[in-house]
Amino acid sequence: MSSLTSPKVVAQRRKEAAFQRAFEDFARTLGWYDWHVRNAKQSKAGFPALMLVKDRVVWMELKVYYDNGKAG
Repeated sequence: MSSLTSPKVVAQRRKEAAFQRAFEDFARTLGWYDWHVRNAKQSKAGFPALMLVKDRVVWMELKVYYDNGKAG
């Protein structure tokens, strides 16, 4: 089993995905349109994964921090 498919990594990715969905759902309830990069490996390095549009455009990268202090 590779380190990318270890149970811990899979669980962390699920937490990140759930956080991303909850954030996008919340933004939509406030009237924002959202766009999320689905495959970041095909984007330029440093390109933000989330864009929100309402009366302005907001680019952001959401991070989930784990008990060990590392960002996911």
